[in-house]
Amino acid sequence: MAWTPSAISGIPSPDENFSLEDLDRLLATTNLPLNAPVVFSGGEPTLIPHLAEMVTLLRKKGHTEILLQTNGRMLSYVDFCLRLIKAGVTGFGISINGSSASVHESMTLTPGSFRQTMA
Repeated sequence: MAWTPSAISGIPSPDENFSLEDLDRLLATTNLPLNAPVVFSGGEPTLIPHLAEMVTLLRKKGHTEILLQTNGRMLSYVDFCLRLIKAGVTGFGISINGSSASVHESMTLTPGSFRQTMA
C-alpha cells in the first residue's frame, strides 16, 4: 500500500502495522508541504484500520488535499464513506475494471464486487 505525498519519496506505506502515532512522528520529521496532495493508494487503503483518524490528523496538521484511490467497495457502506468525508478526504478515485459485472468480476475475482463498487 502506497502513501504518496506529492513527489516526496522515502515515506513508508501505511498498513495494518502503521499506527496513528507513527503518522504523527512521520509528519513531525518530514518537510511535507501543506499544499502537497496526500494520496492513499495501492493495495486497498480502505483496509487501513485507522484511516479516518489518519485523515483527521493530516487535516489538523494543515493538509488540505487528501485523496483516496480505492476499489470503492468499502464506500458502499454509507456510514464508512461519510466518516471518511467528515474526516477530511477531499477526493476519491474509484477503480472500475469493466462496463459490466461479468467483465469487472473477471478482473477482481470477487463475485458481487461490481454491484458493491457501483453502489
